[in-house]
Amino acid sequence: MASWSDNTDAGVKYFSGTASYTKTIPASADLFLKNEKLWLNPGDVKNLAEIFVNGKSLRIPGTKPFRVNITSTFKASDNKLK
Repeated sequence: MASWSDNTDAGVKYFSGTASYTKTIPASADLFLKNEKLWLNPGDVKNLAEIFVNGKSLRIPGTKPFRVNITSTFKASDNKLK
């Protein structure tokens, strides 16, 4: 994924506002091991970010690593990330 500021389209390059990305991630039951935690790493967060997993907002740390614990929100089926 490239930075929007590197895009040649002026509407993208100079965009100022809110944007959302969505993805569905399937998870099988064997992913959930007893006493183990699941983490989501969104990569480098350049500005502000908020992550929702299955409709629940998760706090993203303001410094690296930006990973967030998703153990209590992830489920053994399709998971919706926004």
